[in-house]
Order: sequence, then structure tokens, then C-alpha cells
Amino acid sequence: MIYKKLLAVQKEIKGLGKDATSGSGNFGYKYVTGSKVLEAIKPILNEQGLILKQEIVKVENERIDYTTKNGSKSEMLYKVWQKFTWIDTETGEKDENEFYAAGQNDWEKGLGSALTYAERYFLLKYFHIATDEDDIDNSQRKAEEEKKEKEAQKKLIEEENKRKDTAVKFITEFVGNDMDKFEKVLAHMNKTFSSNHKGFNTFNLEDLEHYIKALVQKEDPIIFEIGSNDGTDTVAIAKQFINPEIHCFEPDPNTFNILKSRVSPLGKKIYPNCCALSNTIGKSVFHVADNTYSSSLKEPLEHLSIYSFVGFPYDTIVETNTLDNYAKEHNITHCDFVWMDVQGAEDLVIEGGKEFFNNVRFLYTEFSNKELYKGALNKYDILRMLPGFEIAETVREWYADGDVLLINKNYNG
Repeated sequence: MIYKKLLAVQKEIKGLGKDATSGSGNFGYKYVTGSKVLEAIKPILNEQGLILKQEIVKVENERIDYTTKNGSKSEMLYKVWQKFTWIDTETGEKDENEFYAAGQNDWEKGLGSALTYAERYFLLKYFHIATDEDDIDNSQRKAEEEKKEKEAQKKLIEEENKRKDTAVKFITEFVGNDMDKFEKVLAHMNKTFSSNHKGFNTFNLEDLEHYIKALVQKEDPIIFEIGSNDGTDTVAIAKQFINPEIHCFEPDPNTFNILKSRVSPLGKKIYPNCCALSNTIGKSVFHVADNTYSSSLKEPLEHLSIYSFVGFPYDTIVETNTLDNYAKEHNITHCDFVWMDVQGAEDLVIEGGKEFFNNVRFLYTEFSNKELYKGALNKYDILRMLPGFEIAETVREWYADGDVLLINKNYNG
């Protein structure tokens, strides 16, 4: 049955044009991006009831030194052996495939390059998906894709103009006819829209590091980072303290492996966990975004229009745990600071950590003013779920979402 479904997928997929370029001049080349492959294949997989499980079997790396016209340069070459398993959700049948890939890039990007390359070319080769040079219908398909691209660009511009109009309307309603206040709010909005890796945020990474250190006022804090992504924040926070204990959680296996490779060399008490914190222990569907940090346990809703440049190419199954269970297993009796970036799943984390949050001093979390994800909470909804907390500071807010710092009035740790 599973092979019949895989054949049906293969029959549905047409050739793909190469939509990205790397390098320039004689050294440039075109390739099909992973997002384009996933965009083409995900709807068909969903229709057939198939999911793809990815596992890293082995990773090797070596330093590559070379000389360019601008001087010496060093990069990391990562060799990755992976196992890709097709799973039929109706019958439980599986089809396991081993695949090898290598990626060379800057020190922190090499592993990600290898993982991305492996996923993209496994799908291309497994389903015999033709690309430009080997597609016999190349010219006709190119014309169709160019038409679609123009339509997509037009739609993107329309949506961008709509977002700008909405932002201006929001500012105007907020400040009325006070032009001095209007200019101040507009300046704040411009600062807010200078995006970093976690989205529209008034903090840059250095701000975040010092913010946490100033709050906890100790060199050995216990910190929970829920939604760690690739470990960029984890490393930055860890370097601010002499002896921190950081428990970090990232459910996506590919992103988790990057996180783990980054925190391992630090030599500090950092405990990475490949799971999503939720209100149940087991497994759950996880909606994977093409920028990784917008991925969520919750189904994206208004996020698809407000942040239309972010796609959700596929779903996967991830392990889940609860905060209360994790704290009990690891004998954690208090926590100085929780950084929660779970993209609309705040209610699930809080429901699974009712006892744990009684012993948390500070909680820094995102909130939603729009239903970016199904059932997403605003800051007052979050506060109602945590009766012992009060708002210390709304750090960032605009019409769609924001960040808030909560403090536990009853904390005795």
C-alpha cells in the first residue's frame, strides 16, 4: 500500500525550475531551493496520508583552509549520513532510505547546509523530479512558472501595501491628531520593523543578553529557554554568566542538531532537549516554517497573511513533554528566568507547567493580538492563566503581536 501511494506522489509531481543562484560569474550556478521542492510535494503527501521522518545517523566534520584574492579563509565541511523514513499514517507501513550529503560553509552554517542539501536532493532523486536541464517540457514549464511568479510578485506587493496601510491606520487611531506623538510612535514602529532572527523585535541579541542578566542579578541562574531554535540565543545568554544552568527545548530534529552542535563546545551546564513542551506527554503534529523560528504546535492562521513571506511547507511529528514532568524528572525546584518563544502555543506550555510556574521568578514571552495561530493568546489571556504573575513591562507591541515580561509576585526562591 505504501509503495502505491509513493507512486501516486511521483505521478503528480512535474519538473521544477531552478529558482535560486549561488556564486557569480564563471563560478555561479543555479539550483532548486528546498522550499520550492516542499511547496510542490507537501499537498500531495497530505492527500496520500504520508509523512517523512528524518534522522541523523552520523555526522563528521573537518576544517577546510583555502586562500582567496581577499586572503585566507577557513570553513567547515560537514558530512552527514541520514535516514529518511516514509510512514503511511493509515497502515503504519514504513519505507526506510539511507542518504549521504556534505555541506561546506562558514563554521556555524556547514551542518545546516548539509542537512538542507540532503533533504532537497533526497526528494528530487527519490521521485525522479526533473530540473531544468533534464526536463523535456522545460520551455513550456518555464513560461508557466514565469507567469505564476509574476502573479505571486503582484500579490506580494498588494499584501505589503495592505500591511503598510494597516500599520498607518493603527498609528493614526492610536495617536489621533498629536503629530509629535505620531512621529515618536512612527520611530518606534520603524525600530520594531528592523527584524532580527526571531522576528520583529525591538531587542537585538546584545540587548537580550544584558536584559536577562540585569533581571536575575546572579551568576548561576537556572534558565529555561522554550523554543531554542538553532541555539543562537542560547550561546549568547550562556556567555553572560559564570555558571548558568540552561534547559533548552527545540522540537524540530534538524534544528535541534544545529542547536546541540553550538552549545556542546561551551563547557557549561546546558541541557538541550529535542521535544516540544506542551500539556501532554507523547507525540504531536508540528507545523514547520521555512524560516524555522515560526514553526509551531499550533496551526498557522492569520500568520499566513500578516507575515505572508513566511511559508509552512510541511508538517512533521515531534516528541512532547510537560514542564511539570520535566522538572520532576530533573529535580528542579525553582527557575530564575523562562524565555518562551513558542509561536502561539503558550497555553499548552502553561497548562503543562502549572506547578512549575509557581516557582518561576520571571517569564518573558511572546503574545498575539491577532489569531496568528489557532487559539493564540494575548498578554491578558496569558496573565489569567498565571494568577500569581503581574506585568512588569510590555517590551514590544504592535497590532499583530508583542513581547511581555511577567514577574511572579509570590516567588520565594
